[in-house]
Amino acid sequence: MSRNDKTKTASTDSWFEGWFGSQKKKNNSNVSNIPPKPNTVDNNEVDVQELEYRIKNLGDNEIHSKFLEILEDMNIPKDKREPLLAKALEEKRKMIFMHLKGKSSNEHRSSSRFEKPSDYIEYLRNKEHSENKIYQCLESLRVALTSNPISWIKEFGEDGINEIVLLLRRCLKERGFDRIEFECIRCLKAVMNNTWGLNLVLTPELHTVILLLAQSLNPRRPQTMCEAVKLLASFCLVPERNGYDKVLRAITSAASNNYKSSERFKPIVDALFMEEKVIQKEI
Repeated sequence: MSRNDKTKTASTDSWFEGWFGSQKKKNNSNVSNIPPKPNTVDNNEVDVQELEYRIKNLGDNEIHSKFLEILEDMNIPKDKREPLLAKALEEKRKMIFMHLKGKSSNEHRSSSRFEKPSDYIEYLRNKEHSENKIYQCLESLRVALTSNPISWIKEFGEDGINEIVLLLRRCLKERGFDRIEFECIRCLKAVMNNTWGLNLVLTPELHTVILLLAQSLNPRRPQTMCEAVKLLASFCLVPERNGYDKVLRAITSAASNNYKSSERFKPIVDALFMEEKVIQKEI
């Protein structure tokens, strides 16, 4: 077995342990039932064989627990879960298999430069990339954040959000980064399109996100401003995190450099009266 094959096997093993843990065998007879891992067989095929085996050997309580994890991973709202939870045990096994099969396939694909959340984070940390390269990376990141399950977004996590924050701050200071600013905000929107991401951004450690969004309320860039307003509005709907107060303080702080305290909502009001041709010209 080559070094590359060993690396792939170790990666596959760690992937299974992440979802199933170390499954201890009750007796030695079970060992013979484990599907072999031949070196000549394609890794994806081996993944499917082992996945089928592991799911088949889960107990009733484990199936229920894994099924709940998958519903969470798929960002299924709690009020929509009842019909799914009522499904028969074998139906749940099939759904677990299909979800994890797709997840394994996505995580082992190698057709893109960016495969894992860490790939995007490392790329954005490199400050030598051109404006166009950064923009292409952000476009790809937005698609990944939108199409991948919650577990992928959680892996991107605070480290990834911090890189977007640094880039967004740079956009507000330098000229010629308007489309990157717009894409940064769309990436944040994708992160926050679930309860976990929304609550994460409202933690004290990431309070800068709200302030930067408030600073993006520029009527001269209406499409970017519209995306920022949508996110700020979503924060206001989380009273247990004092979302409304945080947004109000951020808007007040952002407007203090250009407006009187009584005019903190002037950028939003001005944007309402922007001419259609100005909006179409922005991006």
